[in-house]
Parts: sequence; C-alpha cells; structure tokens
Amino acid sequence: MYGRHLGLGRVFGLQRIYLFPILIVMNTQLFRSKDFRLFLFRLFVFLFTLFAADFLIGTVLRKMFFRQQSGPDSETIYAVEKSKEEMLVFGSSRARHHYYPPVFEEKLGLTVYNVGRNGVRVLYYNGVLQSVLSRYTPKIIVLDIFQYEFEEQTVSYDQLACLLPYYKDHPEIRPTVELRGRFEKFKLISNIYPYNSSLISIALGNSEYNKKREETIKGYSPLSRAITNDPIVEDNNDGYKIDSVKVKAYEDFILACKNKGITLFISCSPYYNSFKNEDPSMKIAMQIASKHNVPFWDFSNAPGFAGQSGQFYDLLHLNHEAATRYSLAVAQKIKGFLSENAPNSLSR
Repeated sequence: MYGRHLGLGRVFGLQRIYLFPILIVMNTQLFRSKDFRLFLFRLFVFLFTLFAADFLIGTVLRKMFFRQQSGPDSETIYAVEKSKEEMLVFGSSRARHHYYPPVFEEKLGLTVYNVGRNGVRVLYYNGVLQSVLSRYTPKIIVLDIFQYEFEEQTVSYDQLACLLPYYKDHPEIRPTVELRGRFEKFKLISNIYPYNSSLISIALGNSEYNKKREETIKGYSPLSRAITNDPIVEDNNDGYKIDSVKVKAYEDFILACKNKGITLFISCSPYYNSFKNEDPSMKIAMQIASKHNVPFWDFSNAPGFAGQSGQFYDLLHLNHEAATRYSLAVAQKIKGFLSENAPNSLSR
C-alpha cells in the first residue's frame, strides 16, 4: 500500500508534506512576533478587566437588590426567602389589590400574607411557590387567576426577569427562570445580568419613595378611587392561542400544593364589565381544578361587585372598600369549606 502511494506520488510529481512541523515553525515565529505578544497582553487585560468589573458591579448590585425595604422586588424577596405565614395569596395585580390579609386573619384566625405581584402570570406564581415550599409548608393557599391567564404571549416570559436574582441561590426556581430561553443559563454566568432590568427598582427600593408612593399591608395594596365609566358587555376574544407551558405550570402549582397537604382554593375575583364569550383559560382552569378536586370559585360576575361603579378603581381592580367586602366573602367561603371538610385546620 505504501509503495503504491509512493508510486502515485512520483507519477503525478507529488511530494509528501508534513504539516505538524510546519505548524510548529509558524507558531514559534508567531509567538516571537512583538505585535502578536502585545495583542495577547491587551486581550488578557481586556478580559481580566471585563470579568473583574462584572464581578464587582454584580456583587454591589446583588447586595443593594436584597437590601430593598419597599417596592415590588422587596415583596418578592419576602415571599421567596422570608414568608412564614399560615396562609398565602398568589396571583397578579388583581390578587394584590383584592385580598386584604387583616380580614382573613380576623375571620380564619391564621396569619396571612399576599404575595401577588403586578403584571405577572402563572409561570411566576409557580416559580415563587416552589421557593416557598422549599422552606416551609403553609396551611392554606389562595390562587387568583383571571381571563387570558393561559394566552400565548412572549411578554409572560419576559416578566420572569424579576426572578433572575434568585437563580444562583435557589435551585428550585431555576426551571422557571430557564423558560425565558435556552441560553438563559449561560447569560446568568454574568453577575450583572440578573439586575439589568432592575436598576431603577433597586434605587427606589433603597429609598423612601416607594413607601410614600404606595401603601402596602402584608403585601396587599389598597386602591382608593371609584371608576365613573358605565359598564358594558365586552365582546371578548375566545379564539386566542393557549400556551401549554402555562397550563402545565398551573397544574404543577395544584399538584405541588396537594403533595404538601396544603388546602388550595382557586378563585377568579370580580370584573367591572361582563363578557359575551366564555374565556378559554377560565374553562381550562376550572376543568383542571375539578380533575384534582380543588375548589374553584368564579366571582368574575358576582352580584354587588360586577358593574358597580362605586366598587372599582378601574375595569380590572376593586377599590379598597370593595376589596374588603370581597375578602370577607372569600374568607367566609373558606371557613365554611374548612368547617365541613377539615374542622381542625382553623385555630379558632
């Protein structure tokens, strides 16, 4: 075989070329080049400066983030790392403005905290729940959901940015954060990245501004004014695309509660307007709740609330007076359910 190859080389005038020695010579010459060595030195200095800056700035931002005493991030910090109440309320801004903890505490004799957050969806609820359950087990959880909860929207994944600061120290929350994209875990190698979208929030959370701007009571935020619009029947969209990832997160939320022996109640709080079409997300949520024998209460069109201008701050949110009455109505239903099904779960 060797002879044949050598013969072919002679026929076609080919010669053997040994590549490795050539590369060694080229590399030796390259490294002896003053310009190349200067390039390597500058590259090293640049990378060192970049990583050092990322580490130092990220460390400062992290300390400032977790020192916040007010605002939405401080409330999420409390929910994820410090909450210890016997009852928690999960949901979006509608949960945050509709469930008044003192009413539940008075009616049920349990400590209560509202972990609702403005502008989030079920992916966020489930991520926070996993962190809570890694520390302790509440007795009762109320989950408030709303129409379009499972609609496929890119913004729902963008909203998970508020959970980025917990990625490093909370492995239970990582699967939720990684839903933002397949490269998220690599982006999070950076110490600055988790706080990119939180700089203003960090500054405000370390000042007195949030405390003056918005009153909060155990996570609940009261709204004062009353809407003046006349109620209408909305021709709501009932043909939007359902996000299966959100549906799974909702069912995972239910299963996590059941596996921990938590009594879970799912509710849809009142809307100002009524709706022409049945909402697909509500239908799916009811079906899954029924499948797992979880109480589901639809107050979306509840008499005394829906269509009553004096009860609403805007089309989606009750004002404080109505939220107090609504909280009492929900607390009474919870107490009635527990009296029939779990009489020893109430302290008094």
